[in-house]
Amino acid sequence: MLLEIFLRGFIGAGLASLGFAVLFNVRNYYVWYAAFAGGVGGFVYLICSKMLNMDAAVSNFLGAIALTICAEIMARKLKITVTTILACALIPLVPGGDAYRFMTAFIDGDIYKGLSYALSTFTIAGMICLGTLIVSALTRFFFFTRGKMEKAVSSAKTKTESVKSSIYAKAPKRDKSKSCLDSNSFSNQGKITKQNLTKKQSKNSSDSD
Repeated sequence: MLLEIFLRGFIGAGLASLGFAVLFNVRNYYVWYAAFAGGVGGFVYLICSKMLNMDAAVSNFLGAIALTICAEIMARKLKITVTTILACALIPLVPGGDAYRFMTAFIDGDIYKGLSYALSTFTIAGMICLGTLIVSALTRFFFFTRGKMEKAVSSAKTKTESVKSSIYAKAPKRDKSKSCLDSNSFSNQGKITKQNLTKKQSKNSSDSD
């Protein structure tokens, strides 16, 4: 059971996403990231619908959340737009079978059957859009607030540095020439006092004689 889900979900949806990535001219090795995100979405969808017996709309909702998280992370790591991965990865979840059945039902004249298929199609499509929108909004809010905090911290650092520089600029600077003169005068005074002491000592010695 799990192997079948893996083959149908991850491998099948991954190959479908890979084909659409090549069709949309996604450049370089980004096609493999789109295939991986699509495989994750298909695998989560089949796990929820086949093993957990969830409704198709809820399964598509959770699959869209899973692949959108992968697409957001990989797009920021690769520094590319999220839609490059997301547009290819979402296609395997699109309810194309129900859309085909509701159109054929309307063509055949079975209005009630067509309306039921139309309701199922639009519900699944809306849940896929809702899952994508929730993850995209949360990631943008997270990275936006983090960028704001980083900017606030950097601006606070620059302000403190500017305040420090202004304080140092306003502080009175010591003149080197004056300090040199003061040291020279101090040394000269020391020499004069030494000479006076020697003179006094010589006078005292002469008087004692």
